[in-house]
Amino acid sequence: MQFKCIFGATLFAAAFVVSAPVSAALIEYTTTLTAAQVVDGGGSTSSAVGNAVVTLDDTLFTVTTNLTWTGLSGPADRSHLHFAPIGVSRSVADPNTYFFHEVLDDPARTVLNCNLDFTDCVPPSGSSTDILQLGVDNGYGAGLALGFATDSFADLILALNQGDIYLDMHTGLYPSGEIRGQLSPAAAVPEPSSFALASLGILFMACLWRFRRGVFAALAIPAS
Repeated sequence: MQFKCIFGATLFAAAFVVSAPVSAALIEYTTTLTAAQVVDGGGSTSSAVGNAVVTLDDTLFTVTTNLTWTGLSGPADRSHLHFAPIGVSRSVADPNTYFFHEVLDDPARTVLNCNLDFTDCVPPSGSSTDILQLGVDNGYGAGLALGFATDSFADLILALNQGDIYLDMHTGLYPSGEIRGQLSPAAAVPEPSSFALASLGILFMACLWRFRRGVFAALAIPAS
């Protein structure tokens, strides 16, 4: 029985090694957007609140932004990822605007006759999802904003890990930003292969325990 258990675990391990793809790391960054964090335009006194989860996939090289908000003073025409540490204006930290991304895609703009730059805008409360496709040698300008000569996806991860990226939302009353939130690292999200590897470890431990019991029983030694 012990042999069958170990043999089965060995086959499982071999199949896992052969079939499992290279594991991707899904790296999450989160923030709560508030008026207190707004620096540009003289600040904001809004009571609006937003929440965002930005997920980076270091195999597919995507940046997925899930944003929800409530209580804005009016429709919002823009929401951006910017480069600047907490409490610092993007015009100071990134005067050349090396890193800049609009996260409100067209399908999310559902309010007609927005009073700013676009025909449609998002409502004062709502949600939006944006997926930005990059590449291994494309950090969307984050590397340049950091002062590097080159720009890579790893540079974007570095900037996020250092707390140099924030998300904001703009409205007619607060054209320079009504709410802002500095992104900070959350726990890494394990891929399915990680769960398979953990299961393999549990299986091996179970087999080892059964094998020891069999040996101790044969030798009439109490198992500890």
